[in-house]
This record gives sequence, structure tokens and C-alpha cells, in this order.
Amino acid sequence: MTVLINPVEGIRGQNVDSLLDDGASGLQYFIQLLPRYNKAFGDCSHTEAKICAEYDEQRGMNLDKLADTAEALYNALQVCDTQWGVQQGLSQKMSTVWSSGAAAEAAATMLGQQLTLATEDCTKLTTAVEAFATATTKLRGLVTSKKDWVKALVTGNQVLVGGKTVADIDEMIEETDVVDVGTIGLGVVAMAVPGLGSAYIGKTAYEKQQAEAWLRDVFKPDFDGKLANFLSLCSNTDDTVKLAYGVLTTATNALDSGAYPRPAGTVTADDKGDGTTPAGTTPSGTTPASTTPTTTTPTTTTPTTTTPTTTTPSTTTDDTISEIVSTVTNAATDLLTTAAGTLSENMDTITSSITEGIENAVGQLESVFDQDADDDGVPDVVDGKSAEFDLAGNNVKIEMGEDGNLKMVVTGADGQSTEYGMTIGADGQPVITTENGEPVDEGEPTGDDAAAEEGVIGDGTPSSGSGTADESGTPASSTPSMPGATKREDDGEHYSQPLPAGETEEEPVDTGAVLAEAGPL
Repeated sequence: MTVLINPVEGIRGQNVDSLLDDGASGLQYFIQLLPRYNKAFGDCSHTEAKICAEYDEQRGMNLDKLADTAEALYNALQVCDTQWGVQQGLSQKMSTVWSSGAAAEAAATMLGQQLTLATEDCTKLTTAVEAFATATTKLRGLVTSKKDWVKALVTGNQVLVGGKTVADIDEMIEETDVVDVGTIGLGVVAMAVPGLGSAYIGKTAYEKQQAEAWLRDVFKPDFDGKLANFLSLCSNTDDTVKLAYGVLTTATNALDSGAYPRPAGTVTADDKGDGTTPAGTTPSGTTPASTTPTTTTPTTTTPTTTTPTTTTPSTTTDDTISEIVSTVTNAATDLLTTAAGTLSENMDTITSSITEGIENAVGQLESVFDQDADDDGVPDVVDGKSAEFDLAGNNVKIEMGEDGNLKMVVTGADGQSTEYGMTIGADGQPVITTENGEPVDEGEPTGDDAAAEEGVIGDGTPSSGSGTADESGTPASSTPSMPGATKREDDGEHYSQPLPAGETEEEPVDTGAVLAEAGPL
């Protein structure tokens, strides 16, 4: 999975408050003409305060914060993509160091499941990044369109209707308020101004007619039309803003913050999300000498977002964006912790277990070579290719065979030698095998002394009984029994021999190390 493009490139720009301030001069059209409209035609459906509130509906919506969130999510996505690639490579290489056995198969299956879930989460995070980036750009475009339309209502900071100024409109309204002098009587006027009464009356009536016609046919349609277009533009802008926040909510709700599948013994989902990754635990069934190293989860910093506000009480944009930003911040943090921390933790646990298993096996073999047969406190010197020592009356020699594999040669008191192979089993533990490759049955004596009584390896003390095989269910990985030093009678029976007078019981031979205490080979 690779992030091919940068969806947050170019999303920065002028903020909403600045855009609205730039276009606010166009509101003078309504501010100056609304009182004159009310005087000429009665009260308008909208007051000045309501018109201004419609224009300022998106004021307080901070697009910079939305851009910050989009960029933070994109940075988190890049980290997630990088870590996904690393874990994918480790998963593919794991088969070269651990490919056999049920545990290896289970580990590979779990890593595959985690990588699949991480892929799905990265896809969802990509959708969220694109949603925030698109919303930031689209919302800025909406507010810009509304600002430009309102600003164009005023030409050169002057309100004009049909080429007439506000002062011209006032004169026309005044002319429509002239008293109809015809009701006073033409005779009175004629007496006061001989020869002028009829002409004056005619002119006044004509001007009143003309003023009323212009106000009715030009001013009113112009004001009503622009007010309707303004209200429609504001309504569409508000609806689109709410729709955009709905898309953000859907994208962030799709992010899954649930825990990934983990090996038994790790922390539960309730412990996740505290900012730290717990130390890995030892896989069940093993007891290594060292603890599993703690993994470190890569972290990203998501800027704190603030909630944009609007001037309309009924608008729910404030609560919506606050919830969205909080949700996406928590979801992105959980995603990184899950996708990177969990995979790294499990790979470190697996690697540590393999390393410890190898170290234990090497240590067990070294304990055989570092014997102190002469009990002088200094390990016996070996030639680096073989180790030889006496054990319970038998000569035991461990050496490197011609095929490069270890072998153990046991020579009895009668000079008869038996050769055993030494290999590493599927569980990582050394196994002693016969010449034909079959594991040695630990309960059966081997060599020419097959009928001899068995003794405990390392203490030289023969065990009681008739020499029958041990059927107690001892694991096959335990150290196999060696022939004892007790001689047998001709009839196969064993009798205790009294010690001669004046003699004490001879102490068993001290080989300097007890293989049974060194751990299973």
C-alpha cells in the first residue's frame, strides 16, 4: 500500500471571517434601501438584523483548523503506510527463520490477519483525509461565492437602482406624498395665483404619477428580486455546509478503534490508548532467561482543533465539527497504536523467542563441553572438536562427525561402543537418536549392557528394581538414561554384597557436572 498523491496540497487560503468582512460592503444595498422600501410599500418580510444574520451564518467557521486536521491525518497516514510496509516485509521474511511447527503457523496466520486489518484501516483513514481536505476547499468556495455576490450589489461603494441614487429615490417617494390639490378647489388656486393654477396642478399630478410608476415598476422588483436571491443563496450555502460536515462525520465514524488480535497473555483492549505500548510477554510454554524487549510505538502529533461557531442559533455546525475533530483525533491515534505498535510488538516477541531458544540450546551443549572431571575448579581442556569423559563406568565422547553433525559415542567396560546422533527437534530442543535416526527411548537400556540395571545420569548410583523400562510418561526431550556400572550375575539376578571388614562404601564418581541439572538436551 502506497500513498500516491498529497490530498491536502493547496487547501490553505483565506479564512471565512476574512471573506465575509470583504463582502460586507454589499449589505449596504439592503441597509440603505430597506427603510425606503418600507416607507413606499409597507413593512418588508425581513428586517435589517435578520438579513445581516443570514449573511454572517458561517462566521466563526475556522477553515484553518479543518486544514490542520486534514494535514495531521495525512501525516498519520504516511506513518501508517511506512510501518505497514515494514511489517509486510517482516511477515514475508519470517518464514526464513521460523517456518515449521504449529506455533510458527499460528504466528504467520495472526500476522496475516493484523496486516489485513491494518490495510482496511489505512483505506478508511485515506477516506477521512480526503473528506477533510475536500470539505476545507469546498466550504471556502461556498463562502467566497456568497461574498462575491453580495459585494456586487454595491457599485463603487454607492447604492444604485436603475441608475438612480438613494437621494433620487427619496425625492420620488416624497412626490408620491404630495396632497392632491384638486380636492381644494381650482377656484381658490386661481384667485391666489391668477393664470397659474391649472398649470401647477397638472404638473404636480404628472410628477406624482411618474414617481409612483418608477417605484412600482423599477425599485420594488429590483429590491424584491435581490432579497429573494440573497436569501436563497444563504440557505443553499448553509445546507451545503451541513452536508459537508455530515460527510466528515461518516468518514470518521468508519474508523475502527477496536483492538487487533494478539497472542495470549498480552494486554487487553482496555489498556490500549494510554499513549504507551506495553511490553511483550513470553509465549506460552517457554521460559527464556531474558524478558521480551519493550516495543516503541511511532507517534504523531495531531494539532488541537477548535470548534467554529455561527451567528444563527438554530445552526448545529458548532457541535458537529467539535465532535468530528475529537473523534478523528482519537481514531487516528488508536489506528497508529494498533497498526504500528501491535505488529512491532508481536514481531519482537517472535524474534526474542527464537533467539532465546537458540541461546538455550547452545548453552545446554556448552554445559556438556565445559565439564570439570578432575574437580580442580578449571574446565577440562578439549580440542574444540570433541569432549570425552567417564560417566558411571562408561566412556562418553561427544565429537563432530564427518558430516558436520554432533554425535555421542558410549564405550562400555567391555570395550563395546555404541554411537548416537545429536540433532535439533521441531520444538527447538536437542534430541539423541540412534544410527538409523530413530530417537532413543529413554526408558530402555542401550548397548551391550541392555540387560543391566539403569542408573541416574551424573550421580553414578544404580536405581532399584529389575531394570525394566520406565513407563511413567517422562517427556521424550528429557536426558536419556545410560547403562549403569553394576555388574550382573550369570543368572541375571542382582544381590547386595556385604562390605569387607574395615572398609567403607566407596563414594560415587564425581564427573563435575550433572547433565540432568543442565536442562533437557
